[in-house]
Amino acid sequence: TPLVDNGTFTATAGGTVIYSGATANVAAESYANLQISTAGTKTLAGNTTVATVLTVNSPSTLATGANTLTLTGTGTPLVDNGTFTASSGSTVIYSGATANVAGETYVNLQVSTAGAKTLAANTIASGVVTINTGSTLALSTFTLTLTGTGTPLVNSGGTFTPATGTVIFSGATATVAGLTY
Repeated sequence: TPLVDNGTFTATAGGTVIYSGATANVAAESYANLQISTAGTKTLAGNTTVATVLTVNSPSTLATGANTLTLTGTGTPLVDNGTFTASSGSTVIYSGATANVAGETYVNLQVSTAGAKTLAANTIASGVVTINTGSTLALSTFTLTLTGTGTPLVNSGGTFTPATGTVIFSGATATVAGLTY
C-alpha cells in the first residue's frame, strides 16, 4: 500500500499518480490521471474516481476488486495497453459528458450523466449494464455481449442507440430489455 491517506489527498487537474510497484493496492481516492505501470497486479483498495484518464500500461494488470471505478473524463477515459480485470462485485461507471467505452470484459457497467457513451470495441458484461437517466449508450458498429442472467440490460431513463451494433444475450436465463435493436 504505497499511498496511505490519513488526511486529505487533492488531485490537481493535469496531475498524474503512477503505481509501478510489482504488486500494489491502489488507494481509494479521486485522481486527475492514474497510471498503472510495470509487471504485476495493482488492485483497487476501494471505490476510486479518475477525472481524466486511467492508463493501464503493458505489461501491468489492474484488478478492480469488488469496488466501483468511476471514470468522469471525456474522450477515452480508459486506455488499456496491459490487462484490465474486472473482479466479481465490481462496477465501472462512465460519466463523462461524452466518452468512449473501452472494449473490456466488465462485471457491472453503467453509463451516467448527460451525453453519449459509445462503445469503442466489442464489449462483454457478466453482470448488469445500466443506462442511467439522461445518459446514452451507443453501440456504434460493435457487439455488446451480455452473459448475465436475470435482467442483464437495464434502461433507467436513458437512451439506447444501437446504430449497426449487435447485442447478444447469452446468459442461461435472461430477460431481453424492451428496446429497439
